[in-house]
Amino acid sequence: MALRSSIGRNRELVRRALYGLSAARRVANKVVGGKPLTDALKAEKANLEAHKRARKRRLAVDDAIEAARQVYGRTLGWYLGPNENHCPVCVDANGNNFRPRNPPSIGLPGAAHPHCDCSAGAPFPNGRMLN
Repeated sequence: MALRSSIGRNRELVRRALYGLSAARRVANKVVGGKPLTDALKAEKANLEAHKRARKRRLAVDDAIEAARQVYGRTLGWYLGPNENHCPVCVDANGNNFRPRNPPSIGLPGAAHPHCDCSAGAPFPNGRMLN
């Protein structure tokens, strides 16, 4: 059973609604621009599949963050993953703390970028808070 928080569920509902509006806008713009409706819908189907993959990843990250929060409390630490291709954002975040209920502007560990393998764990005693 998922440990998804109500905040995570609410964020996901907002994302789904925004996706629906954006999808309708993209299809309408293509049709108005002269493309056949079937072509516009085919393009949007590919976009939907990418959206579903991103959603699955976000939900997995939400579950991992919620599990860490259950163990360590409201403040968590940012840990680099084993991947050696770390982006500068994750390198800067490593060793610092954040609150999942007020996530840092860079996102959450594991979701900061498409191939992020960072994770949340015990807070760092001397870590600064990420904003």
